Formats: sequence, structure tokens, C-alpha cells
Amino acid sequence: LKQNDPNRITETNFWKDENSVSAALAATYSPLRSSLYGYWGSFEGIQDINSLGDDIFTIPGEERNTWAVATFANDENNGDLSSIFSSTYQCIHRANTLISRIAEVNMDASKKELYIAEAKFLRGLSYFLLAANWGNVPLRTEPVETTDGYAVECSSKAQVWEQVVSDLTEAKD
Repeated sequence: LKQNDPNRITETNFWKDENSVSAALAATYSPLRSSLYGYWGSFEGIQDINSLGDDIFTIPGEERNTWAVATFANDENNGDLSSIFSSTYQCIHRANTLISRIAEVNMDASKKELYIAEAKFLRGLSYFLLAANWGNVPLRTEPVETTDGYAVECSSKAQVWEQVVSDLTEAKD
């Protein structure tokens, strides 16, 4: 007996109308929340990123991970930065997926352009955060569909900045 769940959302039945595109765009914002938030603007995300500056002291308590970043003693075991790095790539993947799948959706072409522009803005913002804080990072402008596409070499910081400018310019236009 083989049963199929008629309510299960899959790649083939998701992209059907503007509501699905809108939901995909909303989901694209979600991963950036952890990268750009903190209660009272601190303890994770922006605080960790800002602690690299020499013009600000962002350590209101004894947050070990923030101290590690602020004193340049950070390593790959820092959960805060690992989370920021991962969630930023989740945003990039979701933006890439929306950009690549929207052509399949039956909706007004001008609205498609707006959704693509917003997805490119989010991808550009994500690469801005990555380039500013990590420099050389993997550059992906297509969705990663298999594990073969997961491990790619880092692009140069200059290439990442070029992508930032390209995405933000296209989003603006």
C-alpha cells in the first residue's frame, strides 16, 4: 500500500501562484533575523559583528562569544558567529531559489520583477555581511540542489563585493 499525502508541500507543487512567491520571499527574510538582532541590540548578531570595530565597545556583560570576537581570539567554535554565517547562507539559498523558480509561476511580469529585485536585495545584503566580516567566502548565485554543490572554493573578497554591488544595483533598478 503506497499512500501519498495530498497536503505535503514539495518543490513541484509549491510554486503555483503569487501567494507561494510571497511566502517564499517572507521565508527569505527569516534567516537574517538572527544575524541582525539582539535583545536591546546586543548579545548576538550585530553586537558580535560590531565588536570588531575600534570605535565601539559592545560588551555589556560576560558573553564569552562576543569577548572572543572583540579581542580577536575568535575561532571556529564560536557558536554566535557560526550561526550568523550559516543563517546568512540560508538567506542566500532561499533568495537564489526564489530567483530561479519564479519563472515557473503564472503571475504578472511586473510583480515578478519586484519579487526578484527584493530577493536580490536580500542576497546582496547577505553577501555584504559576509564580505565585511569574513572576506573570502563561497559565492553562490544558483540554488544548491545536491551535496555536490555544497563544498565550493571561496571566492575572493573582491568578487564577493562585485556581487554585492551587482545585486544591490539590480534591486534598485
